[in-house]
Amino acid sequence: MHQAQNITYCYSGQIYSYQNRKIQYLLRSNYHNLIHPSRLIKIKSGIVLDFFEMESVLDELARSFAAPSATTWFKVASNKKPTRDDYRKKVVEFMNLFEASLSSGYQDIQNSKELLDSMKKGVKDQTTTVLSGNNKEVEKRYKYYVDYG
Repeated sequence: MHQAQNITYCYSGQIYSYQNRKIQYLLRSNYHNLIHPSRLIKIKSGIVLDFFEMESVLDELARSFAAPSATTWFKVASNKKPTRDDYRKKVVEFMNLFEASLSSGYQDIQNSKELLDSMKKGVKDQTTTVLSGNNKEVEKRYKYYVDYG
């Protein structure tokens, strides 16, 4: 058993405690780790959803989609020396396009509200990180493009 941040993980049992509530855990067979309660969202039907895959997409969104798209946009626009702020804003524009596409794709699916809310919050958090200059991958890609692009 491991105690951290008011969370008790029990690897051999059927439950773990999170803020004095018992929640049945889900075991990720590939990694043999418990899914953190923040990744579990309970919906009206009683089903527990895990958005791990989508959270992984969000974690890599700026690096794998938005920054390369912004770099390509500046190349096509023949702008070899965008300002750092212009580059960050363009990355955020592409992140917002991703969110809009996701929202459109899931809008008519029952129980998708929790997913969309989670994704909107995640994109908002990621855009804040990008705009503040705290996303190392975006900053690295900007520097590479301006210096060598």
